[in-house]
Amino acid sequence: MIIEFTGRPGSGKSTIAAQLQRMLSPGQGRQRQSFVRRMALQAGLEKTFLLLLLNTRFRKHPYISNAVLADYLIELGHSESDLDTRWLRTLLLLRDLDTHLSLVDQEPDDIHIFEEGLAQRGFGAILSGLSNNLVTRHYRDMPLSDLYVNVEVPADIVLQRLQDRDGSTRLYVRDEFVKGLKMELESRGAPIIDIDGTSSTHQAAKSILAHLQNTGSKVSARIHPGEFFINGTPPDER
Repeated sequence: MIIEFTGRPGSGKSTIAAQLQRMLSPGQGRQRQSFVRRMALQAGLEKTFLLLLLNTRFRKHPYISNAVLADYLIELGHSESDLDTRWLRTLLLLRDLDTHLSLVDQEPDDIHIFEEGLAQRGFGAILSGLSNNLVTRHYRDMPLSDLYVNVEVPADIVLQRLQDRDGSTRLYVRDEFVKGLKMELESRGAPIIDIDGTSSTHQAAKSILAHLQNTGSKVSARIHPGEFFINGTPPDER
């Protein structure tokens, strides 16, 4: 099972995701990287390795076969002038696609948490100036998670958090972007729950656990710090 968090930067996605990890049972959601990928990482060739993997092993998935990935990377190269931002958004998209598509064959009771995932990459596309057509295609063909947790926080609180965190004086993602993402997910029948990001982190994570238990997922609220990691990256490799 894949749980993906959505929401504006500063809404508390990472903090709630980490708390949810600590409250899940041990052994759920653990994924190890292959030897080949570890060697590619060490050689600085991760992007090349992921592109090759996605275009071979997962070539029949609509995101690949409909050229959404190829067009996303082409438009990103043309529209994003900051090289560091371009590199980061390319790598995050490739990592998320690889991790998400690789989890299809995992045990259904395994819980995999994305503090940010492919849904959030649509925000990155918008902020880098990619076309509305490309963003629509991204949302239409991206692989879906089993549950989306939308963390809602008023704009003024988000802005204050961003100022406290990194000195930012502006909202990165406007209300219409957040609403547009939710509409796209709902149009594809994706399950979404809304979480109040102004409540305590513990209470927010408990609400997610309660939803999972009410829908029959085999989870419990035992705390085992360090048993889980986010987006397929073990803590010692971050």
